[in-house]
Amino acid sequence: MEALGWLLFAYQVFVLYYFAVLNLLYTTFTFFGLNMVARYARELSELSLKDLLEREAYLPVSILVPTYNEEKTIAASVRSFLALRYPEFEVVVVADGPKDRTLEVLKEAFALVEVDWVYRRALPTKPVRAVYRSLAHPNLLVVDKENGGKADALNAGLNFARYPLFCAVDADSLLDPEALLRASHLFLEDGRVLAAGGTIRPLNGARVRGGVVEELHLPQGFLEKMQIIEYARAFFLGRAGWSAMDALLIISGAFGIFRREEALRVGGYRTDTVGEDMELVVRLHRKAREAGRDYRILYTPNPICYTEVPSDWATLRRQRNRWHRGLWEVLLAHRAMLFNPRYGRLGFVALPYFLFFEALGPVVEVLGYALLPLYAFMGLFNTAFAVLFLLLAVGYGILLSQLSVGVEALLLHRYPRLRDRLALLFLSLLEGLGYRQLLALERFFATFQVLRKRGEWGEMRRKGL
Repeated sequence: MEALGWLLFAYQVFVLYYFAVLNLLYTTFTFFGLNMVARYARELSELSLKDLLEREAYLPVSILVPTYNEEKTIAASVRSFLALRYPEFEVVVVADGPKDRTLEVLKEAFALVEVDWVYRRALPTKPVRAVYRSLAHPNLLVVDKENGGKADALNAGLNFARYPLFCAVDADSLLDPEALLRASHLFLEDGRVLAAGGTIRPLNGARVRGGVVEELHLPQGFLEKMQIIEYARAFFLGRAGWSAMDALLIISGAFGIFRREEALRVGGYRTDTVGEDMELVVRLHRKAREAGRDYRILYTPNPICYTEVPSDWATLRRQRNRWHRGLWEVLLAHRAMLFNPRYGRLGFVALPYFLFFEALGPVVEVLGYALLPLYAFMGLFNTAFAVLFLLLAVGYGILLSQLSVGVEALLLHRYPRLRDRLALLFLSLLEGLGYRQLLALERFFATFQVLRKRGEWGEMRRKGL
């Protein structure tokens, strides 16, 4: 019994140090992230959309849209892509063996006709069954192929893409009309840039007309509101901070721009992982470091992609389970980079952070909750200390959430209504009192399902907004 008591005490000490280091890292990300976003907001006011459109130099972009069963959203999404303000681009929709009416909806909405198309099969994929061009939109190409998963569909899109840059977007997403202009100029101004990611915002609750988001409002559902806070914190503090430190490992699969030749050079997307977006970014880092190249992989705040977030608990759980399994798959695939001086701050800061605080974080958290009854039984539970610890944890979480929401509202002028911001303040209180813990439990289960569910996506239910 005495040995058990010492073990429980040691775990308490470990959790305290773990919490202290984690929040020190959060503070660092916040400092770098807020500084980066504030600087960008100043530059954005000086660089108008008119200036970007008037520039004669640009790089053409291929927009790759992998789609499976997306009959409810695909037509609106493709219309939004075709309405983008950009001098030269193409939209390549890859129908990955859908079982619903996705392909039929595309044929009806865009007057598709089947064509013979010669292309170079630079990356291996499942067989292509047919290729369609649009009579109404010459820059729209639709590829029908056998089902092989999202990564396989993206590789097929890379085979058909003609332009030096490609933008990978989800089929349930809408892009701001100037998103490509905002992101692609980074590649033109700096030849070292291999990839750049923008900001993902929940589409739920937005007012959309003609495939363009006109105004943001809070959605009705509780889960959807909570995800607005999560996304703001993840992008404006997390990814902005990592980008400012030149150690960005994630560019969201919902919206990212890459140099096509660089993606082909490293072998395209891996098809044996559900974290194909993060894996490609880590592999680009790894190959560039190993070759001794001077390169950059960036996050930029203003190119906005709106995506429909889960509105029911079952779909949200499946999504977070998949995300966490994908993180583990990437860490296992690139474990040789951990604490390897060859990879600099990636090997000593970024990957260790994702291993110890993102991948293993739910295990530490859930185990702490599970041990509380045992602490109480053995008389090791200090109520006053536990309450203080909880208040500090929740309070710091609220502070981070409000900083990120404030960045959106004040610097980037989103969610301008006071009642929306007050609602988000109230919801950030609830996030640390149940919502976070339930998602931590799902990620805890995902940690022990990595090998058993390798490559398994799960059904993502959509409302079709």
